[in-house]
Amino acid sequence: MSQESKEGAALETYGDKGLCPVCSSAARTVLGRRHEYSIFKCTDCKLTYKYIPNLNRDITQAIQDDTYRDSTLLARTR
Repeated sequence: MSQESKEGAALETYGDKGLCPVCSSAARTVLGRRHEYSIFKCTDCKLTYKYIPNLNRDITQAIQDDTYRDSTLLARTR
């Protein structure tokens, strides 16, 4: 399968979702796929990133915020 075919298949599957989180480009190469996610490489800025279609970003951000807060509090107590 050619690189263009892979990108076209990814765009068909995900529509306009899965844009690069750095530059918001839809131009990407598919590096791998699993059942629940895909690994893309942005052809504009070269970032490699994981795309999870059903990811709830609010919950994920809350988990990251809690984890960061807990880790910085732990570091301060040492």
